[in-house]
Amino acid sequence: MAPSYGYFEKYAGLLDEGDLLGLFDVVKSRAGSLSEAARRCGIERKTIYDMMSEGKEVKRRTKERILRAALTANLEKSIGLLLSKTVKESKEILVSHLSLIYQEAMRAKNPNDFQDVASRFEEVMNQNAGLVAGSLQEEVSSMVGELMTRSSKLAIRYAPPTLRVIGSETLAAAIPGLIGDLLTIPGIDPNDLARKWRIDPGIVTAAQQTVIQHNARFRIDSVEALQVLPVPRKPAQELSPIQAYSWSPISIDRLESGLPALRSAASP
Repeated sequence: MAPSYGYFEKYAGLLDEGDLLGLFDVVKSRAGSLSEAARRCGIERKTIYDMMSEGKEVKRRTKERILRAALTANLEKSIGLLLSKTVKESKEILVSHLSLIYQEAMRAKNPNDFQDVASRFEEVMNQNAGLVAGSLQEEVSSMVGELMTRSSKLAIRYAPPTLRVIGSETLAAAIPGLIGDLLTIPGIDPNDLARKWRIDPGIVTAAQQTVIQHNARFRIDSVEALQVLPVPRKPAQELSPIQAYSWSPISIDRLESGLPALRSAASP
């Protein structure tokens, strides 16, 4: 008994001629010929030629047949093609939705109206954060930039929205600079850093806690390390650069790399 793919076939209506030809190719790669592929899809060869040349509207029943045959021929590849289509459709719908809200905010004449609409923009953006964090991020960021300009004209203190998810490439680019700021700028506001690096404040807070724990661990490790070292015979002001450097709050890895030289210099 052939498996049922009814739970996928309900999305057949989303498919256009190009999508259907891609799915037909999946069937053809298993069938070996166009005629056999058409037979497995339950359609005529002419139907395929019409899709390729005339751009005629394809009936829903035909779409379902081609999709079912493709799912049977190669389930994983066919689902991938279907998913890419639905994601594309979802992105187009989301951009249209955000654009409508954005335009309403840009037309706002008073601060209260602007704030209300801007809150809706942020809510929709974060409800669909996974889509925004991908290829839509640049387009949405452009809208946010224009909203900031509009808010300044209305004399509103507007905090631009940040995504609650972040792409791995964006995170990889932001983390080194974020950690550098946390190590070199005492008492910096996490929200300021979140805006600077365009990431969620929760990520900044987590990084800040890690840095604090790291520094506390350094102080414990450095005291314990120095307790097992012989007392230097030289006056403190004559300590070598590596010894003086090891007293400062640097990373534990750098401290550990400096300890052998420190022991050597402190030995009688």
